[in-house]
Order: sequence, then structure tokens, then C-alpha cells
Amino acid sequence: MRIFKVSQYKKNILNNFIANIFNMVLAFVISILIARKLGPTGRGYLAFFMLIADLVASYGHLGIINATNYFQTRMGFKKEKIYNINLTCNILICIIMTVVFSVLYTNGIAFKNYNIPLFSAFIAYTVLILLRSFLNTIYIGDERIKSMNMFTIVTATISSVIVLLNITHLTLFMYVCIKVIEVGINVLLLLFNSKYKYKPELDFKIIKQEIKYGINPLLASLSIYLNYKIDKFLIEYLKGLTELGLYSNAVTLSELVLVIPQAIANPITAKLYNLSLESEERKETILKTLRYGFTACVILTVIGMCCIPLIPVVYGTKYIPSKLMTFILFLSIPFVSIGKITTPYFYSSGNVKIITKFSVISLIINTVLNFILIPRMGGNGAAIASTISYTIYGVQYIRYFKKEFNVKTKELLFINKSEILVLIQQIKNKIRRFT
Repeated sequence: MRIFKVSQYKKNILNNFIANIFNMVLAFVISILIARKLGPTGRGYLAFFMLIADLVASYGHLGIINATNYFQTRMGFKKEKIYNINLTCNILICIIMTVVFSVLYTNGIAFKNYNIPLFSAFIAYTVLILLRSFLNTIYIGDERIKSMNMFTIVTATISSVIVLLNITHLTLFMYVCIKVIEVGINVLLLLFNSKYKYKPELDFKIIKQEIKYGINPLLASLSIYLNYKIDKFLIEYLKGLTELGLYSNAVTLSELVLVIPQAIANPITAKLYNLSLESEERKETILKTLRYGFTACVILTVIGMCCIPLIPVVYGTKYIPSKLMTFILFLSIPFVSIGKITTPYFYSSGNVKIITKFSVISLIINTVLNFILIPRMGGNGAAIASTISYTIYGVQYIRYFKKEFNVKTKELLFINKSEILVLIQQIKNKIRRFT
């Protein structure tokens, strides 16, 4: 049984890695076209639009999505029951959210800069993102990562083709509508291919328990999100959309390195939720995954830095100011990867207070430094603030795991000589199979 689990884990990581590489390349190409078409100001407007939608969708579920896998695997409930209850609850949340936002909009309280079509697209996109997040959580808990990735690739390809066909007269509203279509198709594919047959069901006792449990993961996730995104909010507020567009471009480029931890995140979450808390395999899994993930991120960061001079060639001369921002942000990415790789360890055990503590400390430092540096240095100041706070964020995890597992920093973060030799041998074996 152990051999099967390890094999399945490796398959999930490989599949997730390939899917992430494909989506990353596709998104990168489209982002270049969008950035050149809209310019820094339009890029900034789009970034802020997506930022607000993502914030609402990611945290408007009151922690129910965060509690889903835990209640399906560790609380003794039938998986289908939790699926039915939580999907029903999320649908109701989407309806309430739509009504509340519509009232705020019609009374001129919020979304004043959106016309009716753009506001409607915002509502549709936000609702669909929330539902997709829930359904992805279900697939991860069932270790159906391959199917989930396939649906993502199909829908991303469809939307990219539509963008390419309409690039000459593409507008911000048109692009948002294409994203709505992409996420909508994704939701339908996930829903109709789920192994559960949906039957509307509500159990307020279970929902109350889920919210009680999920509020801590929600706060932890929110603090992580704000730690990563507070700079964008403050740049828009203090410097405007053009500076936000330049900075968003730098963030997009630096975060390409995170394809490694993003590929690891779903498989390791699925594996850890399906291992007992006392299992020695939990320790082995997180340590080995962190070593390989961090080492790979360091290598990709160096490669990424070497490509920075190509920014004006690829994006146009308007994006020259983002070169220094990108370089500064690259310095922090390996430390960001530590948190992204290891947070499933805490979520799967219900010990999310550690995540909240580390991310809140980093968030406070990030916010204070951003308020000091952005007015003086713009996007470069935000990059410096983020790099300092992200480094502190990663160091906190290093200190925790060194104490928790009684290992040295080198053992925690870098693959050793024997692992390198094994990796080389595995690559050689793969090559032989194809020759």
C-alpha cells in the first residue's frame, strides 16, 4: 500500500508540473499580448479588477472551502454529504453576494468606475471563481488531480485561442468576458465530471462546525494573500494605475519561478490529508518535497534574472521601468516558495495558527515598509518592501522546521549529493526508454 501511495504522489506531482508548465507558458504568451495591447495603465486597471474579484471569491465563503477536505477525511462524515452541503452553501453565498453587490452598485456606494456591462462581468467572474475553487478542492481531496488539470488546460486553451483571434481589436471588457467564458466552462466540466451526484442539502449544524473550523484557515489564507497582494493595493492607492501596471508586470515575471511549488501544492495536499498525523511518512514527505522544491526554485530564479534584459524587447519600451522591480522581486522568490510548499503540512493537521502567526508578522512588516517606500520610490519601493517581508516569512518557516524535525538548514533546503546522483540516474533511465 505504501508503494502505491508514493507512486501515486509522484504521478500527481509530474502531472501537476506538466499542467502548470503548459498553463504558465500559455498565460505568459497571452500576458505579453495583453500588456502590449493595453499598455501599463490598462494593464494596471485589469490587474486591479482581477485583484478585487479574486479577493472576494477567495474569502467570501466564510472558511467553508477551507474546511471541506478536513471534514471529508477526518470528521467521519460521508464525502458525498459534505459535497452536497458545501456546494449548496456556496451557491447560496454566491446569490447573497450578487444581491449585496448589486444594491451597493445601484446606490453608487461601490464599483463607481464600472459601467453596467463591466459590473455584470465582475459579478459573473467572481461567482464562477468561487465555485471553481470549491470544486477544485473536491478533486484535490479525491486525488483526481489529473482530471482537474485536464479541464484547466482545455478551458485555458479555448480562452487563449479566442484572445488570439480577437487581439487586433481586444478591449478590457472583451478580455474579461473571455475569462468569464473560460472559468464558466471549467466549472461545468468539474461539476458534471465529479464522482458525486449533486443533491441540494443543508445542515446548519455541520455548516456551523465547518465555519468554526474553517475560520482559522481562512484567516491564515487571508493573511498570506494580503501579504502577497498588499503592495498592489497600496501602489494603486498611492501611485495610480500606470505604476500598478508596471509593477504587476514585474510580479508576473518573478512569479513564473513559482511553477515548482504550485505544481507540488495540490499533490502534497492530497497526500497529507490521506496520511495519519502520526505517520513518519508525513515528515519524510514534507522534508524531501521542500528540499527538491527550494533547490529547483533557486536554479530557476538565477535563470530568470539572466532574462531580465529581454523585458523591453518582449513587452515594449514602456515597460523598461519594470526591469529593476523584477530583479528585486526575484531575490525573494525562493523564500516565498518555502511557505507555498509547506503550508499544506499545517492545513492537513489543523494547525493553522502557525501559518497565521508567520504571515501576519510578515504582513505587518510589508505594510509598514510599503507606506514608507512607495511614496518615495514607487514600484521599486514596493519590490524592496515585499522582498524584505517575504524573506522574513520564509526564514520563520525554516526556523520552525529545523526545530520540529531537528535538522540543519542545509538538510532542510538543499538536495544532497546522493539525491543528485539518484536524480541523474533516473533521468538517464528515462532517456534510455525513449532511445
